[in-house]
Amino acid sequence: AELADVQDAYLTIREEQPRAEGSLRTRLLSFENTVKLSSRLEAESAVRLVETYEAAESEYMSLKLPFQRPVQYKRSVLVSYLDDELLVVRDSQGRPDILLRVDEASRSPSSLGGEVSDDDENDAAPGAS
Repeated sequence: AELADVQDAYLTIREEQPRAEGSLRTRLLSFENTVKLSSRLEAESAVRLVETYEAAESEYMSLKLPFQRPVQYKRSVLVSYLDDELLVVRDSQGRPDILLRVDEASRSPSSLGGEVSDDDENDAAPGAS
């Protein structure tokens, strides 16, 4: 048995704010946890997005850490490429984030025993998932 296990990270983009939610499921020894990061995602131009982090949450002990002034984190990203399957954005330092569209049904159940919902609410948000 492995001491630690980290599953795939998922980013869900919705129509309503906070628009973006990243989630990552982990296990360390026998402690399983899902960490979520929610952020506002706003278009500044046709190719520039501003992401403002709102809160980080942990399933373990129901911990929620809001990002409010003076510790608010904000970054600008430029959309380098976008099609029906792929989104590539770069931050101000040129570091890329490469995002691949995944249907809810195609998310593989985690080896941690987590269930995957058949939630279709994200279909209305263009470029979501």
